[in-house]
Amino acid sequence: MKYFFSLKTILQPACTLLAAGFICTSSGQTVNLTGTVKDSSTKIAISGALVSLKGLSFNTLTDTNGVYSLVGSAVHSRRSSNALIQSPVLRNSIIFLGVTEIEKHVRIDVFDLSGRCIVTPVDENLGRGYYHIDPLTAVRADRVYLVRIQTGGCTTVFRIPNVNDRSIASHGLRAGTTFASIGKAGFARAAAMIDTLVVSAAGHATVRKAISSYTAVNDFLLTANGPHLGTISFENGSYQSCIVPLVITVIDSDLSIAAIPVNVKSTTDPAGITAVLKKTAGAAGTYSDSVFFSIVKSDSARRLIKVRDGDTVTAFYGDVFPPALVYASTVWTGLPGNVQPKGSPIIGVIHGLGITLWDPDITDSAVTIAVWSKRDTAGLRVLLAKVPLSSGDYIGKIGLSLRQSRGDSVLAVGPASDTIFMKYHDLTPKADIMGNGCIWLPMPAIMFLDSARYHGTASVMTINLTDDDIEDSTAVVFVTSTKDPTGIKDTLRGTGTTIRNFIGTVGFTTGASRPGLIAVADGDSVKVTYMDDSPVQPVTQAAVWSSK
Repeated sequence: MKYFFSLKTILQPACTLLAAGFICTSSGQTVNLTGTVKDSSTKIAISGALVSLKGLSFNTLTDTNGVYSLVGSAVHSRRSSNALIQSPVLRNSIIFLGVTEIEKHVRIDVFDLSGRCIVTPVDENLGRGYYHIDPLTAVRADRVYLVRIQTGGCTTVFRIPNVNDRSIASHGLRAGTTFASIGKAGFARAAAMIDTLVVSAAGHATVRKAISSYTAVNDFLLTANGPHLGTISFENGSYQSCIVPLVITVIDSDLSIAAIPVNVKSTTDPAGITAVLKKTAGAAGTYSDSVFFSIVKSDSARRLIKVRDGDTVTAFYGDVFPPALVYASTVWTGLPGNVQPKGSPIIGVIHGLGITLWDPDITDSAVTIAVWSKRDTAGLRVLLAKVPLSSGDYIGKIGLSLRQSRGDSVLAVGPASDTIFMKYHDLTPKADIMGNGCIWLPMPAIMFLDSARYHGTASVMTINLTDDDIEDSTAVVFVTSTKDPTGIKDTLRGTGTTIRNFIGTVGFTTGASRPGLIAVADGDSVKVTYMDDSPVQPVTQAAVWSSK
């Protein structure tokens, strides 16, 4: 059927045509359409959804966040004065156009407001001349249509309301609605739609939306076809140490029960455990709970999953509708531990040596490390206790001795300077962690007399000695004088427990020396000597005795 014929009628001015009720797009209009596409039940973004603008044949895909953007130029305009086809116009649903060349191809398509092509009345070469075309010959006259005229790079779009007293059915209007019932304003709103956005995604029903602007935000919610497959996810992409728990979340809009079981397994423990996720209040179909990592053992009751460095941890649950196993995986790595002495250098033996260890992968109440010195290379196996409410902090202490190691609590050092070493066997990652070498230094003894001068045989010399390296309750000193260079030995008694202090007295005699008395003559120098074992050196003090 031919829809066109030559026409001699002069084209109407644009203002008259607009008043007659048709719509024509303007020159150089910009397209900037954005929005999001999400699942209507879960509100989760849909990536890879196809978003199409039907009138301009623009297409794009949503990104991983479900966001789309259609940007371009909508050329629905009249051509310049030297156009091959003069600007088409519309009057009373008839299209008027002119061809100024010998022949040019013209295509006219008629669309309904859903974007579906109804009919193509013209798709052929037209010779020079003027034409008018009735594009609605083969379609219902009681609907609203979009007519697109194409030739070369020129596209013109008209909307043809074509309303009479019969019922109409168009995008946004219900079938059976009459022009009289909706009024001119209601029909104008429906006729103002200039194009159609079509959104489709796998597993979801396609959505069409008529738009009245090429620069707007349009968000879409797509309904899943049939049952909705749930999702399972973790809070983090990867996990390190046993400090941070594994937070598992399941979203399944088909579920309404109070809790669901989830299986959790690792490379180290392929049998794994079962964790029960509780429903999240106020979030439809959402279940969440935490599972904790352990390098010791798995325990379903305590929600512990055993892991080792580099393990893949997998969680899965059984979706009932549709029946399927839904998985999520992550990687767990351990943090290297650290063992150190509490201070260096350590001077003397009385205060011992404090040790600290930090390993966030450990959850045990105690851990054992090796400690040795240059003096005792076999060393000790020292037990460190966990600090309450800490995350992998452990502390311990050992005693030090100049004599010999005892059990796993006292380490032999000295007698000169020494170095104390410590080693911790880390399981995640598997390695022997060495602490910093701790320097041990002996404490030199300190001795003093209660006076620098003594008078007469009735006077008594008091000797005070401090030596942190002595483990006995007594200390021996040698007392000599000018008169008796051989002298006597005197035993000092310990007076303290935290710091080893010793005290003793020696009297004076003009006769022969004997225990507790040193022989002196007028003007004699009296010297007290203590032989320090660590460091090996004599410690001396002197005083003067006179008869008066």
